[in-house]
Amino acid sequence: MHRKLDFFPYSLNMLKKIIFGSLPFLLFACGSTQEFGDGSIWNPEDQNNRLVYGMKDAVSGEYELYSIRANGSEPKNLSQSTAPAFPVGIYEKRVFLLSQADNDKGAYHLFETDAMGKEFTLINAISLAPTTIDVQLGGEKYVGVVGEDGVQFLVSMDLKSGILDQKWTPPFRDFKNPIWRNFNKQIFFIAKAENEKNLIFSMNVSDGSCAVISPNGMPKNIEDIEHLRKVDNSHFSYVVTIEGKKHLYVSDGVDCFEIAIKGKQVNFHTWSANGKYLYFIDENAELMVYDRVSKTTVRLIEGKGAVFPLVVN
Repeated sequence: MHRKLDFFPYSLNMLKKIIFGSLPFLLFACGSTQEFGDGSIWNPEDQNNRLVYGMKDAVSGEYELYSIRANGSEPKNLSQSTAPAFPVGIYEKRVFLLSQADNDKGAYHLFETDAMGKEFTLINAISLAPTTIDVQLGGEKYVGVVGEDGVQFLVSMDLKSGILDQKWTPPFRDFKNPIWRNFNKQIFFIAKAENEKNLIFSMNVSDGSCAVISPNGMPKNIEDIEHLRKVDNSHFSYVVTIEGKKHLYVSDGVDCFEIAIKGKQVNFHTWSANGKYLYFIDENAELMVYDRVSKTTVRLIEGKGAVFPLVVN
């Protein structure tokens, strides 16, 4: 039985099906990795797609916006047309970025551009928190985090008009990385609970009710949870810290498993549309890509300071 490479197994029955019916995924689940560190040997199937990311300037400390082809070639600085900014969301070929307001260094406004930075359009001037956003299925609205008078809100906004149409106030603080789930009926996000630890929560869009997400297989000795990302419409990924080291997990909300990349720790990360490639920032703040099938790890960008990678398909 042939299975797509972006299918993730969870239950024992699922694992049995995968083991007997899909050798490529079995190769992803075990084996070793190789470190090349030479972008010239990297030849992904989607190499004509572009990767957008932020890079921290060593002198000013501000983030500049860059894009490269998925194989690490043709770098382009997109920040020449805008103020310092970093990408926070994507939908098809639309790239969304936050840029600091001129008169308020703590306020971030949402802009839209493409992978080549041809035109920057202001979506709205509401002050968003410096965290990722997520665009819902259909591309009509996004979910983000705003703060007013010291209180944080989860908000849904129309991408065409920039008008805020829904606002929720879950009983937590320090919201970040909201993602749409269950065909836009739920929002998952990371926030601090009463014990001051970050947890993953789900919220029903209809009534704002919340619940903690604790998938089967989740480690018990977690020190922190961060970098919640959407893998596809059914799965999401996140990074947990255990004994000072970062580990990448993938879940469907019920079960989860770890993706271990030999010799590397994953921080900010994103997935290719086909689910085959994981682009991530490692513990040295360098931009890497991991091929789930060949187990190859390649350094795309040398130097330190990269953040928020996003693949433009």
